[in-house]
Amino acid sequence: MALDGSNSSDPDVSDTLTYTWTAPSGSGITLSDNSSATAIQPTFTAPTLAAGAADQVLTFSLVVNDGTVSSTADTVDITVQAPTVTPTPPTPATTGVCFSTQNVTATSSLISFDTGVSSPAGSVTYTLTWTATTNGTASDWMTAGANVGYAQVDLTSANQTETVTVTQSAAADRFGFTNGSNMNGVGFTGLTITSPSCTSSSSGGGSSAGSASTASATIIQSDVSRVTRSAVTANNSMMSQGLARFMRDRESGMSLTDAISTSGLNSVVVSPEMQAYGETLFGGGSFFGQSVSADGTYRKVTFGEFDVQHERGAGTTLSFNGRMAWERAAGEDAMIAYFLGAEVNRSNIEGSYTGDQNRYGITGGMYGFKELDDKLYLSGYGSLGVARSSLDITDGAATPSVVTGDYTSRTMSLGGQVSGSVDYETYELRPSVSLNYVKTWVGDITLDENGSSINVAVGDTTFAELIASPEFLFPMEQQEGSNMVTVASAAPRLICERSDAANTVTKECGAGLELGINGTSEDGATNLNASIRFDRVGGVDRQGLNLQAEFRF
Repeated sequence: MALDGSNSSDPDVSDTLTYTWTAPSGSGITLSDNSSATAIQPTFTAPTLAAGAADQVLTFSLVVNDGTVSSTADTVDITVQAPTVTPTPPTPATTGVCFSTQNVTATSSLISFDTGVSSPAGSVTYTLTWTATTNGTASDWMTAGANVGYAQVDLTSANQTETVTVTQSAAADRFGFTNGSNMNGVGFTGLTITSPSCTSSSSGGGSSAGSASTASATIIQSDVSRVTRSAVTANNSMMSQGLARFMRDRESGMSLTDAISTSGLNSVVVSPEMQAYGETLFGGGSFFGQSVSADGTYRKVTFGEFDVQHERGAGTTLSFNGRMAWERAAGEDAMIAYFLGAEVNRSNIEGSYTGDQNRYGITGGMYGFKELDDKLYLSGYGSLGVARSSLDITDGAATPSVVTGDYTSRTMSLGGQVSGSVDYETYELRPSVSLNYVKTWVGDITLDENGSSINVAVGDTTFAELIASPEFLFPMEQQEGSNMVTVASAAPRLICERSDAANTVTKECGAGLELGINGTSEDGATNLNASIRFDRVGGVDRQGLNLQAEFRF
């Protein structure tokens, strides 16, 4: 390196200048010429620093003399930087592209990892699993760097597994996933990155069991979460229909026992429904029928739901949930019921692993209603269920990982509601507050992968929901020549949810509005209802459309 004192000058241009350079004390640096009339640009050799060492600052000074007077010393700082540490890739897997948690780093702005493998260039799908110590916002995305093409991963959930397809251009490529600036304080723990094509490995490679176990746990946890939420939906439907029957019986002017025994008209309800929940689309409906026992002591009610759910990148699920209940009076102001139910689910799984999952379950419980005061009602229910599921998935690799097996889950549901009815001159107000709680136990299970047993930690899932809603009913003027009595409704509501799945707790609140119109024939034999619902909870929009037709005969 060279130093330069050529900008030095003296007012008397006839004077000859000499230059005296001083190297840093103790640095061991020797200048090529540090005291002569020609030492304007001496050179030196910078010290060599070890990789990863701290940078070293060298301070040189220069004094210039014109033969009579010396100048004040001038200094210059030169920084010698240590070379950057280059990560050493782990030992390549012995077969294919296979690794797990190799040289993974995670900061507030970057997740990066080394493949550490020797394989031809091409597209490879990797699975990222992490726990975020702080949730992100809806705008937080991770996008792959220029060397790996395009991929993005949503960070809005605290505990996730995502798959991304990247292009490997050479051995031991280093891939980085970032949103280009920061992640608004999102931190990470327990991060792993795996390739689904693991078949065997050396000391530095991954294991197929780890990848298959993670994929199986994710698929089962997703199914359990869906079933848990579906149980809440089924219970809400059961209780709202039951409360409507109880209120109709109480307002009939007869004793509750007589009202039940004389509700001898059989009825059938068909209710198609469409819903959108984030990236999940629901289509299906519900059914209902009732009849009275021969001795008039109880009312038999049959009801249930059927639906088709499609979630982008996860697959499609067909579901059927049917129940039969026996309702009877418990005094003059209360009704109780016992019920049995069955459910069938079939899922077509998409993603890094594809295949099928089937679920068969039974449930039993009871519900009841009591009029606490004039048009003030208390409702409650409880149930227990057990289900058996079978899983058959594969990663589709050249040497595929095939995971099969059966497992058992148990579910408990509890819920209650306080509701009322207040008549005003032009409308009726029906306020309500409801709480639902469902817990599903799965725990640790054993599945089969290519003839070997693998342990899968699924854990337990809980879901709680609190809804407060004042529903307003507005009777509409009956049209001339029509035998239908029409009522419009508007029900704003506040919603809070708490879920605990895979040891990750999520708490979200939001609001919504349901608008409906109901028409009932004067003889009560026909009832038509249509409603549309808009909710926003935890930054996710939910919409629903329901059409219902009831015929009594």
